[in-house]
Amino acid sequence: MVEHGEAVYTLEELLAEYGDMIYRIAMHNMRHKADAEDIVQDIYIKLLHNMPSFQNAEMQKKWIIRVTINTCHDRWRYLRLRTAFSLDERYDVMEEHKQEYGLLYYVRELPEKYRNVIYLHYYEGYSVTEIAEILHRKEATILTWLHRGRIKLKERYEGGEEHVG
Repeated sequence: MVEHGEAVYTLEELLAEYGDMIYRIAMHNMRHKADAEDIVQDIYIKLLHNMPSFQNAEMQKKWIIRVTINTCHDRWRYLRLRTAFSLDERYDVMEEHKQEYGLLYYVRELPEKYRNVIYLHYYEGYSVTEIAEILHRKEATILTWLHRGRIKLKERYEGGEEHVG
């Protein structure tokens, strides 16, 4: 059980509430199903052992989003340092799913900072202020990343560049 303020939640209740969102964010960041599933397991362990108390459910959700994004970032850094082959080679599998994912495919191709703000804003429905809270950045930074990300996304989606980054 995980204590949350005055309420106590079982891990199953937390997973039922946030499991799909955690998986979507992990899949969005990791691009490969097996890696996303590993991230989800890592988050479940963190929820079980490190869940702080929150004033409300929305603060709890924002914390979970931030932990998920940070865990994905850490995993990418680890993979870059530890793998003997190019990550581009490993993740070329996404190319074959371009039609299936549509615009989301191109969002996933953006650099991490743009990818996450666009995803949180358009797919999870967070405002700039909320994204700034989640990512611990200034609102002006989030607005800049959102603007630049949209420009890069438009260029890529309309066939301008081979690689967005």
